[in-house]
Amino acid sequence: MLDDVLWPYFAGSYIFIDASNKNPGDKARLLSGWMEANQDVCLQFWYHMHGLGIGNLSIFMKTNQTETLVWRLSGDQGKRWLFGQTALNNPSLYKVRCKQ
Repeated sequence: MLDDVLWPYFAGSYIFIDASNKNPGDKARLLSGWMEANQDVCLQFWYHMHGLGIGNLSIFMKTNQTETLVWRLSGDQGKRWLFGQTALNNPSLYKVRCKQ
């Protein structure tokens, strides 16, 4: 659900993962398609992490051989939308994996 502060200034799509009724061990994951090698990319996103037991939001760069953590945030960040970004570049094809 988009926050009233953001609407109607940002257009596009969003994904909402309700963490309020999760069971221990539940995870949410998003995986991109293949990204081109040797190209500078700035991944930009908005996140909302509020409440007890919110856990982590992690972003990984995944190749066929490795998975590298490129960004992570843990715990309650307040009842507001926040902006995040991280630079991506890899010498081989890769995917971006987001995990909550």
